Amino acid sequence: DVACDFSGVTIEQIDDDRVRVANAVGCAPGPHYKVCTTWVDGYRLLNAFYMAGPRAADKARIALEAWVARTQRYFKAQGWADYSEVSIEIAGAEAIYGPHANAQDTREVMAKIGVRHTQREALTFASREMAYLATSGPPGMTGFGAGRARPQPSVRVHSGLVRKTDVPVTIQVGDAESVGAQGNLAESDMRSNHEYQGALPPEPSADWMPVPLGQLAFARSGDKGDSANIGVLARHAEFIPFLAQQLSEAAVRDYFAHLMSGTVRRFYLPGLGAFNFLLTQALGGGGAASLRLDSQGKTYAQMLLSVPILLPKDVAELSTQSAY
Repeated sequence: DVACDFSGVTIEQIDDDRVRVANAVGCAPGPHYKVCTTWVDGYRLLNAFYMAGPRAADKARIALEAWVARTQRYFKAQGWADYSEVSIEIAGAEAIYGPHANAQDTREVMAKIGVRHTQREALTFASREMAYLATSGPPGMTGFGAGRARPQPSVRVHSGLVRKTDVPVTIQVGDAESVGAQGNLAESDMRSNHEYQGALPPEPSADWMPVPLGQLAFARSGDKGDSANIGVLARHAEFIPFLAQQLSEAAVRDYFAHLMSGTVRRFYLPGLGAFNFLLTQALGGGGAASLRLDSQGKTYAQMLLSVPILLPKDVAELSTQSAY
């Protein structure tokens, strides 16, 4: 209905429990409609169990890998295709952090398996074979009491733009019909510059201190199909130039390389002193198509908060006042 630019929005404290939000800019929406379509792309099977004891993470992963190999052998014997995707995640062992995980020997984990296949019949067999893990798996395995998992359609979403001139609009009032207007067909006049325009600090020197991003900024994230958005809001204006310098598109892309195959684009919101990062092809298909524990990118901001930012000592001292 309208295009709105939030990049210049400011938030001002005017009283206890009251803020003033100002400087949003709007304009006509342009010549396109946004269209979302869904389709079934095969089937998926998800299951999980609890594991406790020494080397719990290793035991859980080995058990699931054995289950995958066992079912693959049967598929081959039947002349069926292999899994189109396999996802094993060990919650409690920082699986989602990938190469950034802290080494630990946790004694309890939740193990999740997700597989995708073109045939429901193949996943029905695979689900039945999960029972052998419950009866002959490693000691300390439990949590199968909820019953056997069932294959579900893997539903993917595609979003795109369609020109308004290609979509006739008809208005009906009672028995009378008339052709409606197409709405605004001009290109939007919103051309905000989303690049950071301020001066950058000098290149970090040997006496600069590493400080976790969480002490310098707030962050929150979420999904849009297979894309994730991460918003990063500086706690103090003094931190903004250092975030602009070191929290680049390339740095964020490198940090999430184990979870994404697309691109990263950064948008600066000067009114808030904040950055938004758009990560494409980052959620394993997203929504009902993803096999991941986090199919909506809700954890991404929290992971990013552990990234170290190098600061001069005087600026770093400001960060010691913040906790996250």
